Amino acid sequence: MKNLLFPTILFLAYCISSCTNTVKVSDTEYQRLQAEYDSLIPSWIAQFENDIKAFEKLDSMLGKPKYDVVFIGSSTFENWKTMQADFAPASVINRGFGGSTIREVIHYSDRILFPYQPKVVILYVGNDVWGDSTEPTTAQLFGYFKLFEKKLHRKLPDAMLNFVSMRPSPLKRNLLEKQTAICNLLQKYAKETPGTNFIDIRTVMYDKTGRLRNDIFVSDSLHLNDAGNKLITSVIKPVLIKQLLELK
Repeated sequence: MKNLLFPTILFLAYCISSCTNTVKVSDTEYQRLQAEYDSLIPSWIAQFENDIKAFEKLDSMLGKPKYDVVFIGSSTFENWKTMQADFAPASVINRGFGGSTIREVIHYSDRILFPYQPKVVILYVGNDVWGDSTEPTTAQLFGYFKLFEKKLHRKLPDAMLNFVSMRPSPLKRNLLEKQTAICNLLQKYAKETPGTNFIDIRTVMYDKTGRLRNDIFVSDSLHLNDAGNKLITSVIKPVLIKQLLELK
């Protein structure tokens, strides 16, 4: 019995040590990403404060509601007025705001994401790539997305996070290379990270000849019209419904 007991104790000690080391490594990476984020916060980070206060006022009137799915991100979501109907019967709330970037989504997530305690989060931001020297590097931008994932899963460990691919547009054709680089990093990260998924909406935006469709954009050649939103719905909705069924 003694001969069996000692190896067993050693094995248990190893397991405990391994688990502890894993947590420490995770904590260290989170702290590194948070510190980098904090050091690079721009002066305009609070520019959407009025939008956020409007969300909070509405929530207070509704008694701090809970939703199964939160769509959060920039104007691609903000302008999507038929979202709740498009994704029925899922319980969905739209928290897209202005021309936000991933930095503002992180900044405001404690106020307009976590209180809803969603099972599924759909994230889209496209304004992080704007084509001049003041935008984040690819490495910095990827770090922000990783920080968002880690922060989300600390608050809501069972939630499923979906990164929606940055989408092309006629106005931003010249930014396609960097958008693609970020998408590739996010797709790989999602495959390697539990509770994380990548939804590629780009493929439905091209015609049979491989040209970007012009008929799915409004007059600014950037934002999607109703036809564009229907295309995006056809990609996102099956994924969302499947995830909700699996999380029940």
